[in-house]
Amino acid sequence: MVTRFNFQINPYGRRKAWDQVPVKIKFLANWAEATSLAKRASKIFKAEVRLTEGIKPLNKSGAYFYYLD
Repeated sequence: MVTRFNFQINPYGRRKAWDQVPVKIKFLANWAEATSLAKRASKIFKAEVRLTEGIKPLNKSGAYFYYLD
């Protein structure tokens, strides 16, 4: 069974309010896979990544991932 995960990528150099950051949707098997993807995205894009689960991502609390050099 797959679950809907929502990713928002907010670059460090061009910060926006979270409600202005576009939502990327991925259907993944579990939370561990989603967190691994969020950590990699944070490192690749040098950004803060917000991860939520389910529908209406802007109304849910999320997990935040940072990559610090």
